Amino acid sequence: MSAEGLDEYAQRSEIHIQTEGSQKELRLVGDPLGGRELQQCSREITFTNDLKERRMSNRSLKLGIFGFGCVGSGLYETLQASKFKRAEVVRICILDPSKPRTAPRDLFTTVPEELLDNEDIDVIVELIDDAEAAYEIVTRALRSGKDVVSANKKLVAEHLEELIQIQRETGRSFLYEAACAASIPIIRNLEEYYDNDLVQKVEGILNGSTNYILSALQNGGDFDSVLNEAQEAGYAESDPTLDVDGWDAKFKLTLLIAHSFGLVVPPSSVPHHGIRYITPRLQRIARERNQRIKLIARCWKEDDRVRAYVLPSFVDSDEELFAVNDALNGVVVEGAFSERQYFRGKGAGSLPTGAAVLSDISALTYDYRYAYKKLNSDLEFENDFPVCVHLNGNQSGPLPIYAFEEVFGTFRSVKESYVEGRIGIRNLLELLETGLWSAALLSEQTLQSLEQDQSSILAVSH
Repeated sequence: MSAEGLDEYAQRSEIHIQTEGSQKELRLVGDPLGGRELQQCSREITFTNDLKERRMSNRSLKLGIFGFGCVGSGLYETLQASKFKRAEVVRICILDPSKPRTAPRDLFTTVPEELLDNEDIDVIVELIDDAEAAYEIVTRALRSGKDVVSANKKLVAEHLEELIQIQRETGRSFLYEAACAASIPIIRNLEEYYDNDLVQKVEGILNGSTNYILSALQNGGDFDSVLNEAQEAGYAESDPTLDVDGWDAKFKLTLLIAHSFGLVVPPSSVPHHGIRYITPRLQRIARERNQRIKLIARCWKEDDRVRAYVLPSFVDSDEELFAVNDALNGVVVEGAFSERQYFRGKGAGSLPTGAAVLSDISALTYDYRYAYKKLNSDLEFENDFPVCVHLNGNQSGPLPIYAFEEVFGTFRSVKESYVEGRIGIRNLLELLETGLWSAALLSEQTLQSLEQDQSSILAVSH
């Protein structure tokens, strides 16, 4: 067998290494390439430190879990059902010991130090709702030499730059796949698969709660009733502000920006607006145009600038995200070479999110960490740019045409008024903050139709 063939073979077989001086002998056991008996082979080999570590690392983990709500209980159930052998839950820290639990009572404690100061625990899994408390847990755990897995998108988004620095100082891993799009493995794909590709755009439905609500509204439901259904189903929190006002999707989008383009952007810099004021009139217009309204999180590159927003948008029937309904999430990635790829999966729920957390735990058994190889790019973030929008209201007064750079069309009646056109995103958000208007970004098909109409008018006039 050639040296090159042996290298390939070694990666697919069980490897035993014996060393005498500079000679390293490989004994390959089994023959996945064809069932043949393989004779003992030996030659002088140089392994890189990274390859040596990856081949030799298959460690078992002792877990300390903070939180046993929706995600924590889902992780525990997933661990038991999957029979994952390389992770053992040592302690679970909770706030209320009186609640009934689905795990043995002797695992639970209300004392954080029993996890953070326990030398037997080498991985802290942070699954609580309080982002400030989670920050203290995560930073203390990393600095004490423990790896950390988290599903807290607000924590990661607001402290990402500091958390990256702590990882570099301590050499520990901090993984958070479950913090973005639940069961969809988007962060690790952006880190690894799109490592050498030039990502041009990432867009998606990143919040299962709002997608569930919008799916019901498109069928004629009213907002308050549908929101109550989402809360009863466990998709929306008792305080739904982060979901329906777009904050949750924005926190997740900042993570996609970092792993797509290498820019750590404060969430406060990303323009956003939620679905609280999506009216039946907007839903009617969407149906008439064979479109649906979705809360779209989008980031993309233009020359040396990166732009991003989270806004309600009309989605055409031939787009992938049109068919993403109920509590599902969907993400589309466009690369310079790989072109357009689509991910779809559960965006909320105990087991899907628990499965994403377990995936990160599994990755730690072979010492995986985010490399952040795209950081320090020459790109700049821009948060004031024009968008094309349908602005709808029931105002009898003048339309806010003054705020638009270009007007495509207007309509006004006793019950309804609207204006469609191009407007700076800051001006749009100022209008929406008054509560007098609702809006959705125009779809590609609508814009193409408007351009064709304009071309026809110009042709006739000449």
